Amino acid sequence: MSRIVSFGEVLLRLSPETGVRLPEADSFSAYYGGSEANAAVTCAMFGDDSVFITKVPSHEIGQAAVRRLRACGVDTSKILYGGRRLGIYFCDSGVSVRPTKVVYDRSYSSVTEADPEAYDFEGAFEGADWFHWSGITPAISAKAAAAVERACILAKEKGIKVSCDLNYRGKLWTPEKAQETIIPLMKYVDVCFANESDAVCLGIDPNAQDNRETVRLIQEKYGFEEVFSVDVDFVSSSRNKWTGIVYDGKQYYETEIFDVNDMYDRVGCGDTMAGAYIHAVLKWGDRQKAAGFATAAGALKATIKGDLTSVDEKEVLTLSEKKTKGIQR
Repeated sequence: MSRIVSFGEVLLRLSPETGVRLPEADSFSAYYGGSEANAAVTCAMFGDDSVFITKVPSHEIGQAAVRRLRACGVDTSKILYGGRRLGIYFCDSGVSVRPTKVVYDRSYSSVTEADPEAYDFEGAFEGADWFHWSGITPAISAKAAAAVERACILAKEKGIKVSCDLNYRGKLWTPEKAQETIIPLMKYVDVCFANESDAVCLGIDPNAQDNRETVRLIQEKYGFEEVFSVDVDFVSSSRNKWTGIVYDGKQYYETEIFDVNDMYDRVGCGDTMAGAYIHAVLKWGDRQKAAGFATAAGALKATIKGDLTSVDEKEVLTLSEKKTKGIQR
């Protein structure tokens, strides 16, 4: 069993019924999630010792978020309590030609104001194999960025593998601010998860070349052991065709095309892929298998409402190895 530690913000997501836009909504379904939290749940669902570190308010909403993670098998013992509020985001799920839209309400959340020295990274990293974070966390506050750097330094001192899912979010910061914060952190990163749109926070023009070339430029510029990406054929908001790609500086490892039709919920698919790739690399040490496993895991997540996946390793292997039948009896 691998021990994987993730750090970031867990949020409350409020979504109207699919097909109802936010301005017209009069009711919302509540979910919990967040980039690193979604990845942590993915690893836990596959049987890893998955530790998630964050800070939440001590009131009922903060407690509910932690209970949701714990119910998925995540070790929440290193989570801090206190602060003003849990971050919230509103998600209007896109359909057909209408894209998914997100509205953030996360200023002054517990994580954004937490003291970077307060987190017990030392205890969490005891016996750990991997540390994972995303570019969203440094974007939410200077204190959160400092906490990420502190965790990365300690992880490298302990010989723990470090991964980053760049996850550039234009609604959280500008490309210039992202580059100022993210680029100095790249020296700690071994494995990078990135798509074309994320390249901007590394000072690479995402529009100057195709995704394969962007992945190569990212790997060569920063010397990562490998970069995982997904080529997306965006047919519509309801249908994507995904091809997983890994580049290690010497060769590409590509998956078959996963035709994800009738997408139920796009949110969290990339985070699920990151968690699945980490799990697969640690378990099998095979980049080709890991790429297929991760892309299949993301495709299955697209069939599940909410941010968090609920599939196990066997289900993902069945899809990635093309053994899926009609009804499993």
